Amino acid sequence: MRKILIPVFLTLLQASTIFSRDIEVGGGGVYGTGFNYRTDSFSGSGANSYESGNIGFFVKGGYNLSSRAAIGLTCLYTLPKNIEGSVADVDYRHTVASGMADLDLNYSIFGSDFLSLYGIGGLNLHFVGYRYREDYIDKDSGEEVIFKTRQSDNTIGLNIGAGAVKTIGENVSIFAETKYIISNYGQLVISVGLMFGI
Repeated sequence: MRKILIPVFLTLLQASTIFSRDIEVGGGGVYGTGFNYRTDSFSGSGANSYESGNIGFFVKGGYNLSSRAAIGLTCLYTLPKNIEGSVADVDYRHTVASGMADLDLNYSIFGSDFLSLYGIGGLNLHFVGYRYREDYIDKDSGEEVIFKTRQSDNTIGLNIGAGAVKTIGENVSIFAETKYIISNYGQLVISVGLMFGI
């Protein structure tokens, strides 16, 4: 997952040598309402659904097309969520992790010296990973048995939302965005961060 997201963002940064006066980079924290990942059948059990994590972080790059429009690439990683328990002397753990890459168009709908508001629309690439582990003692041999399996899924969706930005220093701004992701793993995502002009 990270092998995909990191090179995509580095490619955007390399473009700054050509478009440096119109490029911004930054990052921050994010909170998402989360989604349910439905697993395939494994270990003799049926399919089930497990919740993703909610808190994560992101890096972002933007290029100003005009005084009102900009394109942005955001790479986001959500901290994994673990669900642990024990049934009939078997310890188990379910883990759901996810990462996203958003390519958005931002269009200014209101601007003042204090604050600017903009609409957001674009594409969402979602990478989801699931891991399962169980540990138990074999009754015949007395040895510990560890069973592991993993699954993954990728999906394409749409973003729609709005954001606000305020300049707080020379080439430095603070922003907040709210986006709804329309996909198989739809959720509401709220992010806050800093952007730096380069």
